Amino acid sequence: MASPGYSPVTTQPKRNPLQAITNKEPHQGERKPVQTDTQLLTPVSAEQQREQKARLAEWIYAYRRAFPSFVFYFEGIDETTVQRLAIPIRNLGAKVETFFSAQTVTHVIVGHSDVTSENCGSNVVSLAKRFQLKIWDVVKLEKRVLGL
Repeated sequence: MASPGYSPVTTQPKRNPLQAITNKEPHQGERKPVQTDTQLLTPVSAEQQREQKARLAEWIYAYRRAFPSFVFYFEGIDETTVQRLAIPIRNLGAKVETFFSAQTVTHVIVGHSDVTSENCGSNVVSLAKRFQLKIWDVVKLEKRVLGL
């Protein structure tokens, strides 16, 4: 676990903060880089911290700007959670659909990340994959996107 002021050493090139919005998920068979516990920690300078904050601000700005074009559908999630999450989604300008349509929905929200695996039992998730829609679990929506 990284201490404040320290960041794991990585050898990956800097990423465009808009990449998460503009690029689709990796194709099947591609692997995402995984950070290991054996990576060394190095001090992060004040300049690097300012750069990180600036990149984060850019990412937030880009996401907030794109958010009104998003249409969410919740698959297999209890109605209380859907109602709780629909409020901040709508406040950011996006829509929540109660019926799935691959022509209108842009993001399918599922209960667990393991639902996005190959052998999911959900027809909605299968269709979402087929039409290359974004499939997010509730945790990603809550923590990364809505900041709840």
